[in-house]
Amino acid sequence: MKTKVKILFLLTSLLCVTNVWAADTLYVNNTAALNKEQKDVLEYSRALLSAKGDKIALPIEVYSIVGITGNNNSPQAELLWDKAHFKKENDWKCTLAIPLQAKTPIGVMNSTLYVRSNVNGVYHRIVVTSLPTAEYVKSNKKANSDDSKYSGYAINSNIDGVFVRAFYYDNGKAKYQVEGVKGNNGIIDSKRGSRYEYNKGNKKR
Repeated sequence: MKTKVKILFLLTSLLCVTNVWAADTLYVNNTAALNKEQKDVLEYSRALLSAKGDKIALPIEVYSIVGITGNNNSPQAELLWDKAHFKKENDWKCTLAIPLQAKTPIGVMNSTLYVRSNVNGVYHRIVVTSLPTAEYVKSNKKANSDDSKYSGYAINSNIDGVFVRAFYYDNGKAKYQVEGVKGNNGIIDSKRGSRYEYNKGNKKR
């Protein structure tokens, strides 16, 4: 099992971490095209991440989920600012996606930090780490948990490396969910200090 997992991550480390950019994707280095909301989210994100040395800890649970035990060091992911971009999402006023990459003893882990804002000035920060199945890697050039046919784990954590939850997908369908800490610990940052509430549907939050 351990050998297969190592091979999986070695294969993943050879993959390009770029995503399939949609037509509505806007890179952060295109500053002239950013609107006020995007500039605010970018400024918030840069200040937040600068205080962390521009590195994000991934949860140590990423090892145990794939069958590796005895590793107590959280992977440290580098921020790939040159690939950071804004994307449109129906449920959010603004979404910034910052690709991350962590070198580990079992290969390179690819993640994305999403910083989202809603109409009430609430920020939502979540790190999603993709751990695809070997079969998915063989037939796809990228490990992208947003893919409609993705197979593997999508591990959610906060910016401090605390495991929040994980989802397992089989051909794009969520099969089961593993809960970590209770609630959205460290995910929500509200200027008003109000409790974050999820509104279902396509209504902007």
